[in-house]
Amino acid sequence: MGVRALLCIIAVSFLLPACAAQTDDPRRGGLFGYNPQGYERRIQDRETRLKASSDAASAEKEEQARLEASVATQEQQRGAIHIKLAQMNAELAKTRRALDETKAKDARSRSSLDDLRRRHADLSDRLNNLESRAGDPAATAESERLNADIRRLAKDAATLGSL
Repeated sequence: MGVRALLCIIAVSFLLPACAAQTDDPRRGGLFGYNPQGYERRIQDRETRLKASSDAASAEKEEQARLEASVATQEQQRGAIHIKLAQMNAELAKTRRALDETKAKDARSRSSLDDLRRRHADLSDRLNNLESRAGDPAATAESERLNADIRRLAKDAATLGSL
């Protein structure tokens, strides 16, 4: 064999793998190995992943908006509870002033006044306890009972004051 034949064999041995390799990457396709259908498939895969990523981002945004709305609603409810507690506290303070102004004229009045003061102290303790649990859902029912008890105390104090 001659040098020429040897060079041809070497050249063919390098060109043959380049021609045989099929790829969808145009940077690696070689002379004849580029596959346009594979390249289109590669583009389609990338677009699919991009759409999935975009959909996931949209879902996360919607979830964040829902959570923020939930937090805002809870804050609004908490504010309403604090306003109601403040009103009950003001009514309890008004009742306390009425009790302080009431003068017992006889032993029965004194006994009733002492009972009202004990009830007032109990209600005051219950209100303080309720204020510390302002965000607790069970506190709503307790606040209704406490509010009714405060009204009864105010009524009893007014009755005692009219004696």
